[in-house]
Amino acid sequence: SRLRWRYGLYNVPLAGKTGTSQNHADGWFIGYTPRLVVGAWVGGDSPLVRFRNFENGQGAATALPVCALFLREVLRAPGLDQWQGGAFPGLPPESLRRLDCPLRIKSPEELLRDSLLADSLFRDSLRLVDSLLLDTPALGEGR
Repeated sequence: SRLRWRYGLYNVPLAGKTGTSQNHADGWFIGYTPRLVVGAWVGGDSPLVRFRNFENGQGAATALPVCALFLREVLRAPGLDQWQGGAFPGLPPESLRRLDCPLRIKSPEELLRDSLLADSLFRDSLRLVDSLLLDTPALGEGR
């Protein structure tokens, strides 16, 4: 993630979520470590304030850097040990069993047994124009 490679938070357990409002008016980011939650919102109070484009207005470009710089300082600063370190708790075995996510899919046929997944992945309307996919039969179809 950008938090790790751009801001040097390589060995820190962390997670986060960015967001962008309609019309590029606001960007936000919420991040957390096992001991700290941090968030930032970047935007204007006036509905007339907008970023020029999606790239500049998205939460990853506006609010994430604010949180990342703060996290980097807190996680490296002497005297702030209570906010550093830790690990996220693991899921209980029962929860892991209920997730029912295969580690790998053994064959295309196995994938196609899940009709919702097959419909999502192989719908013709989702095919790219001028793509190699146009010359390749859909998974599960013969040549």
